[in-house]
Amino acid sequence: MYTHKTVRFFLAQFTLACALTGISWAEGSLLVDQNGDGSVSYLAFGDSITFGLGDGAAPGVTVYPLPFSGGGYPNRISKALGIKVINSGISGEFFSQEGIQRLPSAINKTSVDLVSVFEGANDGFIHESSDDYAIKMQKAVNVIVALGRQPILATLPTPCCEHAGLAPFADSYSSAVVNIGALNQVPVVDLKRAWRTTCEGGEECDLFNLPEGQHPNTRGYDVISQTFLATLYGIDIFSVDGAKQLEDALGQPAGTVIVRPGA
Repeated sequence: MYTHKTVRFFLAQFTLACALTGISWAEGSLLVDQNGDGSVSYLAFGDSITFGLGDGAAPGVTVYPLPFSGGGYPNRISKALGIKVINSGISGEFFSQEGIQRLPSAINKTSVDLVSVFEGANDGFIHESSDDYAIKMQKAVNVIVALGRQPILATLPTPCCEHAGLAPFADSYSSAVVNIGALNQVPVVDLKRAWRTTCEGGEECDLFNLPEGQHPNTRGYDVISQTFLATLYGIDIFSVDGAKQLEDALGQPAGTVIVRPGA
């Protein structure tokens, strides 16, 4: 948990960064040309799930090794919006170690307007505490804001099956992400919630490659991309008409969005 002193320190850093960069928090759509170059571009930062490992396998199919043929959620977002999306996912990376160290250089190599951080699935293997993870995530927000980009955070789907032992860590990291997002007024793509409301099969969620239970299959990557897209458009995907709103925004037919509403 954060102390009042720590919260005040983080808020001071965040306020200073905003003042230095002049970044503005747009209501509604996040698809804003922050740098004035006439286009909107986006950096998707993360690990193997951002890279797209497991994309290409249909639900219910046991596949070893996991495929990479669908391009992951960054490719889907790019196609849906017609914007440049840089896939900055590295398989096997720990957010609390290599990830947080790599983030500044990954951003500085680009002129993107938006940067999402969706990482931490591997940190449970090293038993990274949720408090330490939260500190690193706050640092990530500080870096993104200081570099004049719009940060977007994402919670983690709760793993199952062969990786069920990682579930307590993933859930604690997701709670940290929600807290950091609220503290900094940063949008959060709630993939944990999307998994809970959308997956079928009880303990063996059909959004994962099974029995592996950590990397999404094709349907899972669809859910990730749709949840990201809704956040980018400023749409509450979990509202009763959230799916219809996103379908209308994307010009897609009814039934295209599979993310279900729910608590």
